[in-house]
Amino acid sequence: RRRGRAVDYRNDKYGRQCLNLARQCKSEIGFGAVLVKDGVIIGWGRSRHATVEDRKLLSHVDYKICAERAAMITALEYGHDIRGGQVYVLGQVLRGPRKGRLTVRRAKVFICRQCPHSFVRFGISVNVPHTSGWVNLSSEAAMATARRVCGQGHWRKFAGG
Repeated sequence: RRRGRAVDYRNDKYGRQCLNLARQCKSEIGFGAVLVKDGVIIGWGRSRHATVEDRKLLSHVDYKICAERAAMITALEYGHDIRGGQVYVLGQVLRGPRKGRLTVRRAKVFICRQCPHSFVRFGISVNVPHTSGWVNLSSEAAMATARRVCGQGHWRKFAGG
């Protein structure tokens, strides 16, 4: 049971931007992200298929690019120095019985094994949606929690699959 007021990510400055991007995805759960530095959004992206250019800019890129790294790539393409930035990431179930459900977590974890490598390289922290509000994780904390929780089918279960 939650105490206090629930966070309205749909009307949050960064949450709204993330969800607009997430709705463009073709997957069961869409993710959108913005990269913020000094209070200004300098990059944005959504989960999508990776390109050859993506692989040149970032390491640990396979067939897909997560929203967080897509935001980093956009910022790099526009010539921004992304070191020390913060990524905000939020997703939404796009199909099925849980359509519309947001990827708000009860635990303070990051759930991707690939993105933290790029976070560490550029000293970027990540803000994940938590029931109590945005939770900022350092690149190292994101890496540690991802190693602990990934591979357990978290998002598949979340979407009801």
